[in-house]
Amino acid sequence: LSYFKMSQEHFNDYFKKTAKTYRTGEATELTYRHDFQNFIETLFSELKLSEENRIIKKIGRPDYTCFKKSKIKIGYIETKDIGVDLNREIQGEQIKKYSEGAIPNIILTDYMRFVLIRNQEVLFDMDLFKPHELSKDKKIFDDKTLNEFKKLFETFIAYSLPTIKNSTELAIQLSKRAKLLRDLVKEQLEEDLQKIKNKEDIDSAIYDFYGAFRELIREAPVNDCVDAYAQTITYGLFLSKIGSHDGLSRDSAVSYIPSSISIIKKIFMNITGDALPKNLSWIVDEIVDVLNYSDIQKILSQFEFEGKTYRDPFIHFYEDFLKEYDPIARKHLGVYYTPEPVVSFITRSVNEILKRDFGKSTGFADDSVKVLDPATGTGTFIANSFYWALQEIRKRGLAGIEEEKIKNHLLKDFYAFEILISPYVISHLKLTLMLEKEGYRLRDNDRIQVYLTNTLDLSETIGTLSGFLKELSKETLMANTIKKEKPILAIMGNPPYSVSSSNKSEFITNLMKDYKEGLKERNIQPLDDDYIKFIKFAQWKIEQNQEGIIGYITNNSYLYNVIHRGMRESLLKSFDRIYILNLHGNTNINEISPDGSKDENVFDIKVGVSIVLFVKNKKFNDKKIFYYELYGKRKEKYDFLENNDITKVNYEEITAKQPYFFFVKKDLSFERKYNNFMSIKDILRTLFLADKKLKPKQAIYLLGLFMLAKDENGIRQLRTIVSK
Repeated sequence: LSYFKMSQEHFNDYFKKTAKTYRTGEATELTYRHDFQNFIETLFSELKLSEENRIIKKIGRPDYTCFKKSKIKIGYIETKDIGVDLNREIQGEQIKKYSEGAIPNIILTDYMRFVLIRNQEVLFDMDLFKPHELSKDKKIFDDKTLNEFKKLFETFIAYSLPTIKNSTELAIQLSKRAKLLRDLVKEQLEEDLQKIKNKEDIDSAIYDFYGAFRELIREAPVNDCVDAYAQTITYGLFLSKIGSHDGLSRDSAVSYIPSSISIIKKIFMNITGDALPKNLSWIVDEIVDVLNYSDIQKILSQFEFEGKTYRDPFIHFYEDFLKEYDPIARKHLGVYYTPEPVVSFITRSVNEILKRDFGKSTGFADDSVKVLDPATGTGTFIANSFYWALQEIRKRGLAGIEEEKIKNHLLKDFYAFEILISPYVISHLKLTLMLEKEGYRLRDNDRIQVYLTNTLDLSETIGTLSGFLKELSKETLMANTIKKEKPILAIMGNPPYSVSSSNKSEFITNLMKDYKEGLKERNIQPLDDDYIKFIKFAQWKIEQNQEGIIGYITNNSYLYNVIHRGMRESLLKSFDRIYILNLHGNTNINEISPDGSKDENVFDIKVGVSIVLFVKNKKFNDKKIFYYELYGKRKEKYDFLENNDITKVNYEEITAKQPYFFFVKKDLSFERKYNNFMSIKDILRTLFLADKKLKPKQAIYLLGLFMLAKDENGIRQLRTIVSK
């Protein structure tokens, strides 16, 4: 064989040198490296080993990267010191993470035993010689051993990444490598943080990212940071690959990131050359390899944005990614996306309101319409509004102005904010692809108006900062200009839910006083839920413009809870028309349909939800609330949302009365009697002040008598009993 010069002499020479080094008693794993590399490269002339002087870490990078002489990478070799238990290593954290798929072709060796692992399966496991033989000066290798060794390396060398031809397989392969990148980044960041703690100098792209990330999300934990970094690099490389026409490399990736996304471009400047630590650079190169071995054009052809509900392939791509990357996070995918029928109902309804109530005959396509999604996730609401804008143009036979409409309207007047960097990158990727499908390729001076920012915070980072923080500061400045100055006519989205909100900026805290004024409840924490703050932000923006529309899907508890009465009163003052589609689905209270059948949520969450459309329009001279409730199974609700919009729903007009202003249908026929009855607090105070020695059973008995009292006379009689 041309690449395998089978020679007893070579094997004997390698054995002698290894045995001699071992018998010094001072050898380490690194001591054997030189002889080992010469041995392998002499036997297999096409094989080139690139040694890495790896700093000892839990995972780190493998000790050798292996190439064919044509510079095609084929796999890795991980070496361990003689005496190390390879059986334990195979089951250990390092090899497990390598072999889970991020490294599909790796040899583990202690210089004597060789184990070839491919895609989590041990293909070969053989001993070239045994530890007890190291005391000898010579070893006779039989043909069986030599042939097995030869076959092991032939199999290793013959490996090449298979061409990936579908989006599901690409998502899975990218996720495997992103998972390992996440773990390696965590190791690096923990090391950086320890240096900071020890007051050592540090120059680390990972620490810079962490600092900027915590500017964006206050007190963000390390795990959130490393997760964001791993996904940002992975999806950013995907975006780069789409823009490249030749093979992608780690060094060239930055040139294919659109200049308009400067914050991502800055991150990618820090992965070139030696800017990225070697214990991370190799796995980034692995992600690049996967993309280079993918039939990108064929895969992109599967990303079809079509249908009246604008089917979103990125939802399914991201689901496939998370199945492998983080199955637990997949359960909380609502952070990143909203079900297509929900998005479709809201965007179609807003489009119809623009035409019906605001005189915008082409809806979203009207040049005067400015749109904002303040919690965009992967950009689905903006993508849908793009779609409906283009549909309005086409059905009027104006296809000839599409390019101009995209460039001067959709790319300039449709805005979105996102605080999580991973969906921020995905939204840019999605919208770029969507526009390409529509025949528009982004120019150098084009920008999709999606911004990395905290919607609920108007503070700005110091402009003199450098690196990633400087780019984040610029992004924040541009976003704040939109928040403060841009007249927005339509606000849509699915804001996050979080009762224990960490959004406590001075800006949003001051806005929320409007909802809390006059309340005497001790616990007003429910009013600090993030979704309520996003409603208030949208209300503030529409009031700035003095007219407009809000289309949200949110937790529905603010429709009926007493503590939200100030919020409802404020919304009634601001808006002229309120349309509520209560989708129910509250599993916390085992909500069921009126006919007793099962009621399901449109999300995989426990709290009930509703779609609300708030309209502020100068042409209305009265206030009206319209209500419709939908029970049933999830599919039934999806079908309803796909086939209806605001013009087709049989809303019922309801009245929101003082003092609670309920936004649901309520039977208030016993309200006067209820309000005049003695309060539970007064009942208990009366009971326990009457006799401090009252036994619990007596108290419960007397409380029961109070509850049975039919009128005020009955209460007076019971008070007399208690006083005696």
